[in-house]
Amino acid sequence: SSYAETMLTLTDKHISNWRAGSDIELGPEMMSLTFDIVAEILFGTDISQDTERVQKSMHIAIDRIERTMLPGLDRMDSWPIPYFRKFQSAADDLNQVASRIIRERIKDGIKRDDLLGILLEATTPEGERLSESEVCDETLTLILSGHETTANVLTWVFSYLSENPKFWDELATEAETVFAHRGAEDFAAKLFAAPLTAAIFNEVLRLCPPVWVAPRRAIEDVELAGRFVPKGAHVLVSQYVTHRDPRYFKDPDEFRPERWSGDFEKSLPKGAFFPFGAGTRVCIGEQFAWTEGILLLATLAQRWRFRLAVPAASVRAQPAVTLRPSPGVPVVCEPRG
Repeated sequence: SSYAETMLTLTDKHISNWRAGSDIELGPEMMSLTFDIVAEILFGTDISQDTERVQKSMHIAIDRIERTMLPGLDRMDSWPIPYFRKFQSAADDLNQVASRIIRERIKDGIKRDDLLGILLEATTPEGERLSESEVCDETLTLILSGHETTANVLTWVFSYLSENPKFWDELATEAETVFAHRGAEDFAAKLFAAPLTAAIFNEVLRLCPPVWVAPRRAIEDVELAGRFVPKGAHVLVSQYVTHRDPRYFKDPDEFRPERWSGDFEKSLPKGAFFPFGAGTRVCIGEQFAWTEGILLLATLAQRWRFRLAVPAASVRAQPAVTLRPSPGVPVVCEPRG
């Protein structure tokens, strides 16, 4: 519940400059908002002044990460080629931001039980602590995984709602019921129990899972579905493909939030719907992402409507490390009637 309150405060601040009839790009707006949220909640700091810098550098770094699977590419990182120089510069920028966050926390002697505080205080049984470089690496990983994925899902959510305006009014009414409990102990429970909000978020996680393919490595020889997988082999498991399997989802390419009514999710076989992964490598931030996603969906739907400023067909998936919508999804803001 305390996380939810912080998310609401930052969301109110972020959208305070939106005006009726104004044009915004959903992608960058959601990126900025989720970036501020992850920085405040996980690291206890306001780094809004670094938002544009970090997002630009993250985009360059992610593009390089995508190519990690190409054999031998890592040998070229030191080559004097513009592409690799851009990556090195972006990596330096990101390290500078993360290092500053860490050094300011140490310098000010702030003790907090947020994630950065836990990393700084963690020790091995022998009393060893993580180095600044190790804490920096963990911080960057969490900034990346903690904001881009949720931002992409929300951008897809409002893109689909723009094409299906019949859901706006019911969604806003449901949000009002939930926010009547803001500040109460049962606020989070009411939020998670909002049926239409959860159904829309689930349906977009199904159609456009932010992590659309997950690599795994076999730790021993194994046979899967009649195929031999040798120890050490890399296997790609695709949420995007599985979530559109007609055996489990009728009309799999259609946006139908109503499919999630009742016990539909419980009726699915294990592994048919796994937007946050599964097994021992399931996303550690699943509950954080769920809280943030449905809270922002409810908050924005209560106040605004978004109308696509481009043909719906032009909003296409850009499968990278995450499943981004491309372009930035320009919309016109219209206040709730």
